[in-house]
Amino acid sequence: MGYPHESYYLSKYLGYDSSFYREQSVSSNKSRSSISSGSTQKSTNRKYIHKRHDSDLSYLIQNAYSMSRDKKKCMKLQTRVEEEKNNNEFISELFKRLIPVFSEIMMDPYANYFCQKLLTLAGEEHINKILEHIKDEFADICINTHGTRAAQNLVDTMKLTKERIQLVRKALK
Repeated sequence: MGYPHESYYLSKYLGYDSSFYREQSVSSNKSRSSISSGSTQKSTNRKYIHKRHDSDLSYLIQNAYSMSRDKKKCMKLQTRVEEEKNNNEFISELFKRLIPVFSEIMMDPYANYFCQKLLTLAGEEHINKILEHIKDEFADICINTHGTRAAQNLVDTMKLTKERIQLVRKALK
């Protein structure tokens, strides 16, 4: 058997169904006892229960914000976005999900790298929406250690029109 708190950790942190895990661990304990009794048969009936599909696009869209704030998950997210850069529907859905919190991810120690990657894929309509959402916090983003580089990339990637230049000036005042 396992520890009493085992099912709690399995369900909370790993997303496993603990009752299924217990059934598998009991059967694997039986196979271990048969191995120790002299049987040479290996246990090959182990099943992976609820494996998260980090490559599933809908999962990435739904969890992009939380994944971008974690170092390893952010790197996975960046590589997956790079692989899907020609998938306009995916990129648009990702922007729809992240634009309301774009100022936060620009200032996050890990998410700002993801933000910079997204800005290289941003279209004009995405940049306009981003500017509208971050205009009140643009000065804070520029002062922030991590946000400075993301703000520089934003200015570098957008086509400078008179309206945008005025919007950036107002935001910096």
